[in-house]
Amino acid sequence: MPPRKNRNQHKNAAPPPKQTEEQTVVADENDDPSQNSPSDDSLSDGQMSMEDIRQSTMAEDDGQSKTPPRKKTKTSVHLTTELEQTVIEWLMNHEVLYNKKLEGYKDTKRKALLWEKQSEERGLPVYELKTWYSSQRTRYTKLRKTDSLVLQRFSFLAAFTYQVNRRPLVSVSTP
Repeated sequence: MPPRKNRNQHKNAAPPPKQTEEQTVVADENDDPSQNSPSDDSLSDGQMSMEDIRQSTMAEDDGQSKTPPRKKTKTSVHLTTELEQTVIEWLMNHEVLYNKKLEGYKDTKRKALLWEKQSEERGLPVYELKTWYSSQRTRYTKLRKTDSLVLQRFSFLAAFTYQVNRRPLVSVSTP
């Protein structure tokens, strides 16, 4: 129900600032509403009666809440070098998982079975394997885009640059 307008409020006057839920006062559930609730005439703009508060909380309990969905937490998966290599070889042998031109690419049941079989063999959950693959594929495509541009644009530096092999850090301790 929209809040009532004050009879003394001028038509051209600026509306009062809206109150947030933290600013509205809510009575205890154990209190008798007939004793503590102010009459509808005494409510200022933006305030809600106890009945309005109960109805709004009941609506929220019915799944009508307007709170934004929570963001997904990012999961990072780290595989050993040997495991990465075996998964890469497995992916190379199962082109149906990434080649959209193949007929079997749209066969989601077959692809799900392939992922499940691989997860059982490796002892990892399916979502971890898929997450690792997805992040590696994304990383590869980003590197392809950026590095090729950088390599093209700065190719004139090739004759003047060289790779420096890092030396291991040696701590110097005093006797």
